Amino acid sequence: MASERASWLRVIVAAVIPVATATATEFVFWSASVRWSLFYLAVFVSSWLGGFRSGVAATVLCAWIMWWYFTPPHYALVKTDVRYYVGASIFLVMGVVISGLHRRLRRRTAEVGNALKKSRALTDRLERAIEERRIFAALIENCTDFISIYDPDGKPIYLNPAGRRMVGLSPDFPIDTLHREDFYPAGLRAVPDLISHTIFEAGWWRGESRLRHWLSDQSIPVSDTQFLIRDPETGNLDGIGEIARDISAAIRSRDELRSANLRLSDALHDLNKSQRFLQGILDYSPNGIVIKSLDGRYLVINHGVEKLTGIRAAEALGKTDFDLFPRKVAERFRANDRVVRETRAALVTEERFQPNEQGRVILVSKFPLLNEQLEVFAIGAIWTDITDRKRAEEEMRLSAHALGVAQHVAHVGSWRWDRKTETAVWSEELYHIFGRDPKLPPPRLLTPDATIFTPESTARLRTAFDKLFATGEPYELDLELVRPDGSTRWVSAHGEAVRDEKGEIIAVDGTAADITHVRALQRMRDEWTSVIAHDLRQPIGIIAMASDFLPEIHAGQMNEKERDFMDRIRNATNTLARMVDDLLDMSLLEANRLKLERTWVDPNTLVAEIVGRQRQTAEHGHVQVLNGHRLSPVYVDPMRIGQVLGNLLSNAIKYGDGQHDVVVNLDRHDHEIEIAVTNHGKGIAPEELPRLFDRFVRSKTTRGTGVPGLGLGLYISKGVVEAHGGRLWAESKPGDTTTFHLTLPTAVWVQEAA
Repeated sequence: MASERASWLRVIVAAVIPVATATATEFVFWSASVRWSLFYLAVFVSSWLGGFRSGVAATVLCAWIMWWYFTPPHYALVKTDVRYYVGASIFLVMGVVISGLHRRLRRRTAEVGNALKKSRALTDRLERAIEERRIFAALIENCTDFISIYDPDGKPIYLNPAGRRMVGLSPDFPIDTLHREDFYPAGLRAVPDLISHTIFEAGWWRGESRLRHWLSDQSIPVSDTQFLIRDPETGNLDGIGEIARDISAAIRSRDELRSANLRLSDALHDLNKSQRFLQGILDYSPNGIVIKSLDGRYLVINHGVEKLTGIRAAEALGKTDFDLFPRKVAERFRANDRVVRETRAALVTEERFQPNEQGRVILVSKFPLLNEQLEVFAIGAIWTDITDRKRAEEEMRLSAHALGVAQHVAHVGSWRWDRKTETAVWSEELYHIFGRDPKLPPPRLLTPDATIFTPESTARLRTAFDKLFATGEPYELDLELVRPDGSTRWVSAHGEAVRDEKGEIIAVDGTAADITHVRALQRMRDEWTSVIAHDLRQPIGIIAMASDFLPEIHAGQMNEKERDFMDRIRNATNTLARMVDDLLDMSLLEANRLKLERTWVDPNTLVAEIVGRQRQTAEHGHVQVLNGHRLSPVYVDPMRIGQVLGNLLSNAIKYGDGQHDVVVNLDRHDHEIEIAVTNHGKGIAPEELPRLFDRFVRSKTTRGTGVPGLGLGLYISKGVVEAHGGRLWAESKPGDTTTFHLTLPTAVWVQEAA
């Protein structure tokens, strides 16, 4: 309303002021030549200032003023001259025309102004669009994501620099030679078609995909967004846009996060399990478990403490040691708590209680509990009943003392040798036997510079150890030791293998008995036996020679009875000679003076020769030999091994049933050759087998046959075999078969042992 009032006021002012000005000018100058000209100017100014309505109003007003005041007759409406009417009419028409022209001019001016305003607005919008496009282009060019635009057929139109770097394309690579699926790995070339189907349905697609790296041909995991690009005015499809971001690091982080979550889940699971385990330990542990505050009050106490002390767990919570135990015990407990708190270290003590009138020994292990600031906030303790252990330790101490006394009385020491460290642990009596200081570590046994035994005994012990590690068989040797003062003594050493849970030999346990006095007696006996045997050889030789020569000297003069008598003398002499030889061999074995003339021999050949000799001397019985295949040579004394096999074959024939062959079987086992001699007969009773190879021992079967002998044959045979590094043992089924097994080291074993 106010704007309309202002508009009319402007019209009136514009119509009046120019007319008034022209009128005043007319009155002043009163010139007919300029009368209408001034009013034309007034109409022009009015229409220019006020518009069409002001111009028409000014025209009418000027015509009336000119007609009334300045056209004669003055002050009369009717004029006498027609020209005045024509002039007034022309003025009115021209005034309206001028006003109309001014209105059209104003309209065109307004339209031009509006057009200029619109042009300015469009210019501003264009400038802003150009700026935005520049910023947008810079944003795309500098964006680290893969940004590409494809035409509707899938041909790439644009690819930003970051996208080129991501897929390994150089800045000048012509992307118009590619197609959309070329950006995908070989196995994912069908993905763009699947994505396009979704894009054309929904207008966009978003998900995880993979792009192909041109240089390494590796696939790059990306978070991909693809969308249709349409003309905003026509809606026509211009192309397909794609924005992809490398999410390799995100996937790694996601995998790490997933792994961390799994670890956290496992940790929580383990924590819950640990809590259940801890609760189970607290509830069912036979040990007492307590936690005390720093002021000595019990915070946690399980049922194990109740069983150990007789104090109810529920009643002990919140109380101190002075409320539960005698004053001396409580003071000791509190003092130990202070030590643990101050030293921040565990403390183990033994405490004695007498709950329910029953003495107990409790092992109390106290330890500090630390918070995150590593400050002690409580004292924990584990109480363990060690009463039975203390009793067992006391019994063990007494047993160890008794064992030490027994070893001292029997002059027997024990030891253990660790294979890995090659160190030994000796009993006290063993130190005494070897004349060593118990405060010093035991000397080395098997090193090249070992001087604890004589060189010969050291070599025998080293061979026994090698054989034990190879076969696991125990050994028993008589060894000569050397004391630090240079004196020598003899020990009977026995060793057995110690195995771990895998069955591997990790150590050797053994004993050593002082047999120096026994060796002295044996030496005296051997000397006596040697003397007696030597003294017997001469008369036996004379008797044998006489029994051979008398039939020749008195040929044809001796009757049958006399010849039979001479044969009996010859057989008895030969038997006595064999006994004397056995006594001499026994003497040599026990004195470790048996000499072996060794050489490499084929086992099959050796057995064939021995069996051939046996067949020539045997009165009855047949021997069957089963040769082994690919047997390694053995390093033996053929004469001594022939003596052993001859003794075994002779026994097999003499004590066999005479109906079955004696079988000799050769075979190879690992590093040794086994020779087995088997016969059929009465056999040997099981209780006699352990003593079969002892001196002067004959089984009941042999004693009942009437065959003479001292019981030294098997004893000497075993000694000879063991001197070769072999073994000899027997197996028998009473009433069926008896087999003697003889083993000899092969060439490989002898070389390794050497």
